[in-house]
Amino acid sequence: MRAAMGRAYGWMLLGAAAFAVMATLSRAAADRCDWRIVTLARAGFMLVFALAIGRARRVPVPFPGPRALWVRSLAGSCAIFCTFYAYTHLPVGDASALVNMVPVWVTLLSWPLLGRRPPLSVFAAVAVCVGGVVLLAEPHFRAGGFGVAAGAASSLFTAVVMLSLHRLKDVDPGSVVTHFSAVATAATGAVFLASPEAVRESAALAPPTWAMLLSLALAGTVGQVGLTRAFAKGEPSRVALVGMSQIPLATLLEIVFLGRSYTARSLLGMALVAAPTAWILLRRAAPAAIVEEQGRDST
Repeated sequence: MRAAMGRAYGWMLLGAAAFAVMATLSRAAADRCDWRIVTLARAGFMLVFALAIGRARRVPVPFPGPRALWVRSLAGSCAIFCTFYAYTHLPVGDASALVNMVPVWVTLLSWPLLGRRPPLSVFAAVAVCVGGVVLLAEPHFRAGGFGVAAGAASSLFTAVVMLSLHRLKDVDPGSVVTHFSAVATAATGAVFLASPEAVRESAALAPPTWAMLLSLALAGTVGQVGLTRAFAKGEPSRVALVGMSQIPLATLLEIVFLGRSYTARSLLGMALVAAPTAWILLRRAAPAAIVEEQGRDST
């Protein structure tokens, strides 16, 4: 049992590190190209990888598929937009804290959608989390940005993904991923084509920028594999808690490789967001079956 949990923690650490690399590369790529190019690259390369894996495994793609599958794919596409807008417009640590608020939203949404009312202590934890978001938000909103709102919305859409995945137990995970990748690529492609500025920039991208975009997509794929293996081998709530190591890892990578610094206010805000989320995971406030699905597929 201990050996199995150790392997699960190892896979989760690998996944968290890969997602931290993806977030850092996304922020670096934003200095070279429009954020819509970054988003399309993430979705497009993900589709290529999903189709290759699906073909090797001979996984069917249900089309049009059940309603829950479309809810998952559309909510996931919205999450991709919000996630990469946050990664490309905020410090990586701030964005990582916001997009990892998923257990908070899952817990709250489980009340109206599944009839599972959380205790008052959970609402207190949510209040602390909101205080952290306010600390993170104020400097960015003052500067006229909406990255904080995008980061919080990303975790909300991902929570919807988790709840929809709970209803897709009979659909092969590979089919779910491929369907989502196709929808996300269509959505990000449409937004990209609607931006003449982004189209012009894409035609002039240098090879190092393309290499960076491919690298962040590969990092995201490795992160998916790490999550999948971790949740398959370990207890969901504890594995998910280990996954929150993405926040300090992403912060450290940005400090070391991008030369950015963090204020005491920002660090306190990240702590106030992360701590209640970790507490909710530890007490298993979110339905275990739903949280377990997070290992199969996420943004």
